Amino acid sequence: MLTTRTHLLAGCLAGSMLLTACGGSSSGSSSGATDDPGDTGGTAVDVTGNVTAPAGAVATLVKHNSLLIVVRDALFSRAHAAITGLMPVEGATVELIRVDDQGVQTGDVLATATTSITGDYTLTVPAGVDLAGNLIVRVSGSGGTEMRAQVVEQEVDINPVSEFVLQKFIDQGADLDNLETTSVIKLTGQIEEFDLTAGADLSEMLDSLEQETGDFVEDQISVIASTPGDAATLAGSYRAIELGFGLHDDDQQYGVGTLSVDGGILEFDLSDQGMGDVTLEFNLEESFYSNQFFNNDTVSLSYNVEIETGDIETDTGRIDDKGVLSVEAEFSEDIDGDFGWREPPSVSKLQKVGSNNIFVGTFADASVRYQTIDTNNDDIKDAIDPDAREGDEVFKTLLIAAEKPTAMTTSDLTGDFGRIYFEALLGANGFYNVRVERNILSFDGVGLFDIGETQIADLERTPSSFAYVESMDQSDTGISYSVSENGTVVTADGEDENSLFSDTFDFFVVHTPSIVDDANPDDNLIAELEAGITLAVKLPAAQLDISSKVYRVFFMGVALTQTSTALATGRFSNTLTVNSDGVSGSLFHELIDIEKATSTAEVVAFDDEPVTQETTISLAANGEATIVVNDPEGAFTFNGYFSHDGGMGIFSTRYADTGEDPDELGVVMLVEIDATE
Repeated sequence: MLTTRTHLLAGCLAGSMLLTACGGSSSGSSSGATDDPGDTGGTAVDVTGNVTAPAGAVATLVKHNSLLIVVRDALFSRAHAAITGLMPVEGATVELIRVDDQGVQTGDVLATATTSITGDYTLTVPAGVDLAGNLIVRVSGSGGTEMRAQVVEQEVDINPVSEFVLQKFIDQGADLDNLETTSVIKLTGQIEEFDLTAGADLSEMLDSLEQETGDFVEDQISVIASTPGDAATLAGSYRAIELGFGLHDDDQQYGVGTLSVDGGILEFDLSDQGMGDVTLEFNLEESFYSNQFFNNDTVSLSYNVEIETGDIETDTGRIDDKGVLSVEAEFSEDIDGDFGWREPPSVSKLQKVGSNNIFVGTFADASVRYQTIDTNNDDIKDAIDPDAREGDEVFKTLLIAAEKPTAMTTSDLTGDFGRIYFEALLGANGFYNVRVERNILSFDGVGLFDIGETQIADLERTPSSFAYVESMDQSDTGISYSVSENGTVVTADGEDENSLFSDTFDFFVVHTPSIVDDANPDDNLIAELEAGITLAVKLPAAQLDISSKVYRVFFMGVALTQTSTALATGRFSNTLTVNSDGVSGSLFHELIDIEKATSTAEVVAFDDEPVTQETTISLAANGEATIVVNDPEGAFTFNGYFSHDGGMGIFSTRYADTGEDPDELGVVMLVEIDATE
C-alpha cells in the first residue's frame, strides 16, 4: 500500500470518447521460499540449465529501445517472458568455479560440462560444495567475453540477465557467500519480466539492462545484502500522509494530456516478524486525485475521492540496521473497464528519523496505459491488449509516516514550530500555480497559537502569462486550536484539518486539499483545486550544533515555464554532509526529472549524473536556516528550519538559472543518518 499508484489521466479513447479517472493498484512483496536451496546436505548434486545468446554466440546480445526512467514502448512482453531473440549456445564449455566478492576466481575449476545442440548442460557439484552466491557457472567466448550465473539452486540458466545480476551484486559490495539464495532466485526472475530484445553484443545488452532495470536491481540488492534491524521497536499503529504530482501522455495519438495532483491518508498497523521483517496491515485509505485535462484547445479539471476502510491489504517489508524501511511491489496489471495498466516492480524505501518512529520517503513511479479486451465473450473486458497502448503515466510523491500518539491533549502541543507549506493550485481555465510558504507557529499549550510573518513564493501560469512572485503575509495572534487523542485531527480557528503528529509531539504534518466552486458535485468536474502539505518541526531553545552531521536528502520540486511542466525528485542515496565548522558542507545528489514541453506533449525523462556541490549554511539560534548550493549554472537555495535536536530539517526550495527569476519551487526534508554509512 505504500507503493500504491493511482492512475490519474482523465484522458482519451480513439475518436471523441473520454477516459474517466480510475482507481489505483498495489501489490505486496513476497517472502520467497522458506527452505534454503543452497543446502545440499554435503552430497554431490547435479545442476542443470540452459545457455542462450543471440545467434548462438556468447558475445552477441543487446540493447532495447529505451527511454530512461519513464516507462516506454513494450516495457513488458505479453507473457512477461524473458529476453526474446536469444538462441541456444551449442558446444560451449560450462565451468563451475568459486569467486571472491570482486568476482575473481578462487581455486581450481570444480567441474565442467559441454552444452548440447539445444544449449542444455548438466554438471555435478562435488560433495561438500554448497550452493551459494559465490558458486558460479560460466561460459567464455572470444576476446575474454564471458557470461556467468550464480549457482543458488539446481536449475541455473546462463544468459545476459544472470551475468547482469552477478555484476550488480559485485558492484554493490555484497558478501556473495552469505547472500540469501532465495532472494537471488527471485531477483533474477523479476528482471526477466522486463521485455528486452537481443541484438548486437553482450556489452550493449548489459547497458540495456542497466537502463531498464538498474535502479530496481540496486534497490533490491541493498535490501538483500543489508543487516536486519530491530523491528520490535517499530511495532504500533501508524498514519501516513502523501502529496504527489503526475504527468500523463497519450503517445501522441489524440492530442490530449494531463497534469495531475493527488494525495491522501493511509493508516496501518506495523508488526515485527523477526529478523528485520515486518508486516503492514492497512485499515484506512482516504485518497484524492485531480486532473487538469487538456484536449486540444479545451481544458477541464476533475476531482475524485476514494475512501476504503477495514482490512484493505497487507504488505511485507524489511527494516535494516540503518533505519531504512523497504517495501516491495511486484510487477502488476490492473484492469478497470476500458483501460488497463502495467507497472514495473519497484522498491519503496523510507528513512527512519533517529529514535523516533517517523519515516520519510520520495518516490518516482510510472505505468503504461492500454486499452482492454473481452477474452471470454461475457461482455466484461478482462485483459490488456498489448498492441493498443494509450500512453504513459509518471508520478512523483512525498510520503511521511509516523506512529500515532494514544492520549494527546492540547497541552502536548507547546512551543515554537517552524512551518513549511508546499501547494499546487489548479484551475479549469488552465491556471497552474505552485506555492511555498515558511513561517513560525507559537503554541501556548492551553489552546491558543500565534502565526509569525509568512514568506511566500509563487510560480503562476495562465494560458497567456507566466510569473514568479514573492509576497508576505502579516503575523496573526490568538488563534484557537485543539487536537484529537491520536493526533489525526488538528482544529485551528474552528476548522478541522487531517493531520499526523509524532508520538513525541515535536513533529506534525497537515493534509489540505480544498475544492473551490464545485457547481455540480455529480459530474466530478470543478473550477479550482488547492492541494498542499504542511510540515512542522519543534524548534530549538538554544543554538544548535550540526557540525559533522550527515543527512539523507528527500527532495520534490515542480518547475514551470509558459508552456512546460517538469517534476523532480532525488535518489535515496542523496546526502548533505555538514563540515566540522558547521557552516559549510557538500551536497551529493542525483535528480530524476520528467518533463512535458507542452500540456499535450510526450513525457520525457532526464536522469542527471550524480554530482557533489559545495554548500554554505547559516543557522540561527532558533533553528531557522538557509542552505545555498554552489551551482555553477544557477542558484539553488533551501530556506527553512532544523528540529530542536538537529535530527531533521524541513525547507522550501527554489532554483533559478543565473540572472533569471526562479522557475522551480519545491520542498526538502533532511533526515540525519549515521555518519559512517
